[in-house]
Amino acid sequence: MSKDPGLGLSNSNLSSLRTDVDRPHVEYTLPENKISRFFQQQGFEKEDLTFRMIEISPAQQDRAAKTANNNPSVLSRELLFASLWQVGSWSGRDNRDKLAKWWEAIGTKGRRYVEAAFMEMQSVEEADVESFLASGRAKS
Repeated sequence: MSKDPGLGLSNSNLSSLRTDVDRPHVEYTLPENKISRFFQQQGFEKEDLTFRMIEISPAQQDRAAKTANNNPSVLSRELLFASLWQVGSWSGRDNRDKLAKWWEAIGTKGRRYVEAAFMEMQSVEEADVESFLASGRAKS
């Protein structure tokens, strides 16, 4: 799977990215000219503009729901963070505090790009939706 949600994110094939993910995943590189100028001031490197996003497992969904405690905005963030498998050369899933710092450092536009990638990764194909809707039968 290597879709670009049409926002100028480029797919990347960095050899430093983890290869131990067995679920569908996509690698993206944020456009450097759209990221907050504070990104490098916060200690992040250019390689940290590349991230790998994975499909969320049912266990991750359950964990996110428990953490969110019925708060929709927290749930959205938790699901998105669960999907960020790797950023640059470090693990997103094993470095929650660093991931939160990265999230702030990429700025508003950077977060918008990551959210768009997340929505694309979790969406269903148009043809699948049409097929599903066509399978419906009216009941009276």
